[in-house]
Parts: sequence; structure tokens; C-alpha cells
Amino acid sequence: DLAEKRDIIHSMIITKKEDIQIKSLSNLKGFANHHTAMTSKVQFKTVDKVHKEKFNFKSAMGFWVGYNFIIEKDGTILQARKLGEVLAAHRGWNKTYGAICLAGDFTKEKPTQAQKDSLFNLYSWITEIKAWRSYGSKNTLPSVAQIFLPGHL
Repeated sequence: DLAEKRDIIHSMIITKKEDIQIKSLSNLKGFANHHTAMTSKVQFKTVDKVHKEKFNFKSAMGFWVGYNFIIEKDGTILQARKLGEVLAAHRGWNKTYGAICLAGDFTKEKPTQAQKDSLFNLYSWITEIKAWRSYGSKNTLPSVAQIFLPGHL
């Protein structure tokens, strides 16, 4: 059982665009950035537990996290829901946007440089997959990355 959980966690770590799991991109118009509003170091497991209690809406990937991706403070990108899959917080009303959540409380701290770099990489990969036009550059990302919606915790 522990080995199976290790395999699941390893399979959801995103290090290149080919790792990203997709359900459908036909209705995907964009993404909302969120932050967890928590200050602990590693947060995926906590968000998974809280979202199970709050939304009780399991993803096709086997997680309860309501976002497509969580980016931990060390920059690790974890995918919890496939692109195009209905998100827990959006269920029933918003099926056209995905969600990327960064670990941290950005009312008290700023995203780490590792998170900013990973967010930029993730958006670059998604842009390549979806064939959207890319706006900005790595140099402009920090100002964009300051705009986050509070987490659903």
C-alpha cells in the first residue's frame, strides 16, 4: 500500500509538459491563480484532506484537491486534476477555467522564486499544449504572480 501511494505521488509530479495529464482542452479558456492561505512548508496532503471534507469530490487522478495543480514552496509542481476536468470549487458553474494554487499565505509572505519559476514553466507548457499565445516573460512574471485568489480552505 505504501509503495502504491509512492507511485501515485511520483506520477503526479510535473517536470515537463509531457507529464501533464489531460481530459479535454476544448472548453478551457484560462486559469485562476490561488494561494492556500497557509504558511506550512508542504501543503498538498493538507489541502487534499481539507478539500475531501469540504467538497467530497474526488478527481479522476484519485485526489480530493480542488485545483488542477499545486506548486509547493520548493517549486515542486503537483497535478491533482486533469486539464479540462471539473474542479471541486467550480462544480456546477464554472467549467471553462482551470486553477493553479501556490502553497503559502500571500497576505503574509511572497511566493518563493522557485514557485515563480515553476509557475512560469507550467504556464509555458500549458500554452504549448493549448496553443494559446503567450504573454509576458520570465522577467515580468513576478508582478503577475502577486495577484492570487485566497485558497478554499
